[in-house]
Amino acid sequence: MAKTNKVIRKSDLPFGSEFSPSQVSLKKLLEFADIHNGDWKALEDAIYNEYFTTNRTSEYNKRKLANNTKLGMQAC
Repeated sequence: MAKTNKVIRKSDLPFGSEFSPSQVSLKKLLEFADIHNGDWKALEDAIYNEYFTTNRTSEYNKRKLANNTKLGMQAC
């Protein structure tokens, strides 16, 4: 039986912590994905409004967290 070498590439995108159960609900994220049906901007806005508006950080960082969560969903 021949062995195959799989190359596992590490992503440079820093979304791992934003896409974890301690930060978001997978069930809710999947509901948002279903509701927004491919409209990535609307999905990102829903994630932002649900999870990151109350974070104690800059508006830029809050939006970045929402974007990273969306990217994490796309990567999965």
